[in-house]
Amino acid sequence: MNKKASYAFRILAGAYLVYLGYSLIKGHLVEHDASMGFMIVGVLFGALGLFFCVTGLLGRRRADKELREAQTEFESLPQPTKAPKLQEEERSEDASADQERSADAPKKEEEKV
Repeated sequence: MNKKASYAFRILAGAYLVYLGYSLIKGHLVEHDASMGFMIVGVLFGALGLFFCVTGLLGRRRADKELREAQTEFESLPQPTKAPKLQEEERSEDASADQERSADAPKKEEEKV
């Protein structure tokens, strides 16, 4: 799994933990007879969820920044020119033309005789 996907998963997991924590706290406040343990667990889930969300967002931001830097570094590299390729094509054309001339030379001498 790549970095961006793991950070997105972390954000989603954090959001779910925040939702669970909110639900537990809300349930404790609505039903006064619920145990104090649910309230404590709700606060812990909420805090852990916020931590996951924040670290996921910061990590995603850092991964995007690294990707942009790598792209700009790649774009700043000198690009290969097409001139050497053209010279190779011209050489191959010259070589094939020389071969044709050498193949035609005996025929021309025969025609002269």
